[in-house]
Amino acid sequence: MNESEIMDTNSNHPIPIVVGVTGHRDLREEDIPELEKKVGDIFKEIRLKYQDKYQRLPIKILSPLAEGADMLVAQAGLHAGHADVKLTAILPMPKEEYEKDFNTVGSKREFADLLEKAEDVFELPFVEGNTREMVQRCKESRNKQYALAGAYIAAHSQILIALWDGRATGETAEVVRAKLEGIPAPSAPPESPLDILDNGPVYHVFTVRKNTPAEIAAYNHKPEIPCLLHVKGKWDVLYPTIWNTDKHALHSSDKGKTSNHKSMNDKPEDAAEKYYDSVLERISEFNRDIVKNCKDEDKVKRSMSHVMPEGEQGKLSPGLRKILSCYGYADTLALQYQKITTDVLKRLLITAVVSFFFLNIFDQFWAKAYILALFPVIMGIGYLFYKIAARKDYENKYYDYRALAEGLRVQFFWKLMHSKENTYDRYLRKYRGDMDWIFQTIRNVGMDANQEISQKHSACKKEDLKILQRRWVGDQKDFFVKKVPEKEQKIRRQEKATLCFFCAAMATVLGFFIVKAIVAFQHGSLKDFINMEDIQQGIVYYPFAFLIDVFLAIGAALAIYVEKRAFADELRQYQRMKVLYSRASRFMEKYIAENNIAGAENLAIELGKEALIENGDWYIIQRSKPLEPFLG
Repeated sequence: MNESEIMDTNSNHPIPIVVGVTGHRDLREEDIPELEKKVGDIFKEIRLKYQDKYQRLPIKILSPLAEGADMLVAQAGLHAGHADVKLTAILPMPKEEYEKDFNTVGSKREFADLLEKAEDVFELPFVEGNTREMVQRCKESRNKQYALAGAYIAAHSQILIALWDGRATGETAEVVRAKLEGIPAPSAPPESPLDILDNGPVYHVFTVRKNTPAEIAAYNHKPEIPCLLHVKGKWDVLYPTIWNTDKHALHSSDKGKTSNHKSMNDKPEDAAEKYYDSVLERISEFNRDIVKNCKDEDKVKRSMSHVMPEGEQGKLSPGLRKILSCYGYADTLALQYQKITTDVLKRLLITAVVSFFFLNIFDQFWAKAYILALFPVIMGIGYLFYKIAARKDYENKYYDYRALAEGLRVQFFWKLMHSKENTYDRYLRKYRGDMDWIFQTIRNVGMDANQEISQKHSACKKEDLKILQRRWVGDQKDFFVKKVPEKEQKIRRQEKATLCFFCAAMATVLGFFIVKAIVAFQHGSLKDFINMEDIQQGIVYYPFAFLIDVFLAIGAALAIYVEKRAFADELRQYQRMKVLYSRASRFMEKYIAENNIAGAENLAIELGKEALIENGDWYIIQRSKPLEPFLG
């Protein structure tokens, strides 16, 4: 498969990196060519950072397309990225009303041209209390809509490009502040002081306005907003000041591997850069895994059909299909990496037991150099399995993609019933850190569905709830009802097998004493029964000692397998979810029969939250038991 064919395979719904835009409207004509070049270079740097030979990096630009900086960045981005960069226009008010703010015929023409090029055009709803009439008459109401657009872009972008003079006043400053410090109410719900904010980097290109004071323009004014400043040359990168304290400690590990010594010695801005790079790299890596490992579309369709039958998928909106498609890829990848991870664990245990087996043969029976050499050789093979698995990150990918798939499942059904709830807002604080890339992926994938819900203002229907009951609540209930006894039986089998080998070792010890008694009896005296020196020097000793060691080693390997797979913890979670979904199924059927739409909606939201808690707890449990080489 050549590169173009690979990219075509992933052309359905690759997960984009979302780049937001903010900036001044009154740019100076003489600065525009240089600003266009700098913005084009930013897009090239982003692509070079996160793309590889398997794919070109998909980028989605979020822009209000206002005069000046918004249009400039959109045009420069589309030009720099060609087909790999898509534009989504975020209009603060209806198009016909918004056009009144464009001052020249040329700007209106450019606005219309960019709307034609846009992959999607999204008109934001009116802020609560605003109406079309108020926006037409009142400047304050109009400004509220602009503030909403800026907050939306700050909240939904992973990188914000700001063409800004650095002063703390004005619309651009407010958008930058929102990206660095969090979205203010009423554009976002109030946040707890304990929340770890999902903020991010701002690429600041110093931009002189027509009315920028000469003393500021003369020396490239530094931002007046509190931030960590990372000077990059043509532009600066601004990071939230929280990296001075909280986030520096929170994100000091990479994919579950301890790296605190290195990270804690980093400057805060270096630690911030590494963290944000790692999030975007994980999203890009997910796209690569789709290309490389999801070539069998039947498997992907099979995963999607677990959520929605193939025959019913044609009725879904484009936004829902995008979530479902991403679920199919994540679930397919999770199943593949689950099998690989389990196989690697088995190989590690087998090589450890077999190497110990040959060490015992050397010690008990056959003192040859080549027999002894097999011990480190086989142990080394096991270590090689471990290093390959660690380098390719099989285990963490399994956990990540399973968590992503389950988050997308809940997101899909919440959007199916036209809910404004989002799964990435409902995970507990303790899951922040390693799962951040998962939250951002769900947000990126769910953006279209959220826009559809905001634009259509349609209420949840009884037919939607019936689908939700059948394809989510009922199916999950049946899944856990089936899996709980299977898990219980599997644990019993594993415990029985482990016990059998330990019992075999004890029986061999008992047999050893029986042989000793027989030998003592043959010599006509049982007085020296405790002394084992006579039998230890005999030929009978070696097979008994060998069998005891082998039985204990196999039993220990089975016990380690059960512990690493966290079967007991998983069973407790399955039992809890079985009860939860069974109760939810009964109440959901009752609410639907009574036409209690509000009750069914609330139940679905609460059930989704519980599913996310279960999903996050499973993730933490699994990550706490990583694969390790068995060298002892």
